[in-house]
Amino acid sequence: MGGSFIWYLGTIGKSKGIMLSSDLNIHDEVDRSDLKTLDTYKSRLAASDFKGEWIFSNPSQPNIGVDRYWKLSDQKHWFIKCSHCGYERYLTYWKKEGVKRPPHYVDEDREIFACGKCHKELSDEDRRVGRWVAKYPGREISGYWITQLMCAWISAKEIINTKKTTTTEYFYNFVMGMPYASKDVSIDRGVISRNMTGEKNPMTKPCAMGVDNGVLKHYVIGNEDGIFAYGATEKWSDIERLLKRYDIMLALSMRTPILRTQRSSNRLIGERSSLATSKGIGIIWESYNGARTRTSAWSIRIETRPWIGWSMIS
Repeated sequence: MGGSFIWYLGTIGKSKGIMLSSDLNIHDEVDRSDLKTLDTYKSRLAASDFKGEWIFSNPSQPNIGVDRYWKLSDQKHWFIKCSHCGYERYLTYWKKEGVKRPPHYVDEDREIFACGKCHKELSDEDRRVGRWVAKYPGREISGYWITQLMCAWISAKEIINTKKTTTTEYFYNFVMGMPYASKDVSIDRGVISRNMTGEKNPMTKPCAMGVDNGVLKHYVIGNEDGIFAYGATEKWSDIERLLKRYDIMLALSMRTPILRTQRSSNRLIGERSSLATSKGIGIIWESYNGARTRTSAWSIRIETRPWIGWSMIS
């Protein structure tokens, strides 16, 4: 096109993009992509004078994917001017009181978009003819916060109904364009850093394994002293080898359509294995020593996400 080439590539596979150089990378659905592969694509801009990157995505969790870029950007908000009083501010769902310049909001009782100052209804035309205003002018990265509240063809009643009939995570990610992390199960960089230690894990028994199933199977192995092994493989035979090597007492794997070879691993370790089937499932596991005497009980909680499954042992 115009003497240039356009390459359409995915993010699954370690070799993606390694042999290509580029001037502009356009990434769609970043938070649903392999972030390590995206880093590989970034390295292919090194020889370019332009070094352009366009990032598009619904966010997922704080400080992951597109949210990292948003926090580094000038953070443009869509400012709407009230046709009744002339007050100009961005539109959010929640009414904020006690602040100097409250944003416009959704009035659930009246089922309208309301002005943050005079509280009268914002018209569809008010929402349509807004303008972009940067929170941090001058920053190198240009970022835009886009929500369904900006769409003149979507009514306040529809937004309210969506909030009532979907999960909080869905509403934040796909309606408000905001990251969301449950306070009960959020695992971020800070949580990991606070639990790091300089002591070497003795890798003593009993050991447990969690597997995020798929074409590429991500695994993590740990004991009561913490995690001591992790990685990824495409072969269930590698998982079986690890089960034997560390004499895994319990293995948990997320249920997916790829079950035939997974079930063979279940047969290998018998009752030590379980397929997680739903969000928030609770499993009690009692470990035994060589004499089959109960020594302790572990409670395991599973939290399922659209883009990742992880197990937590407490």
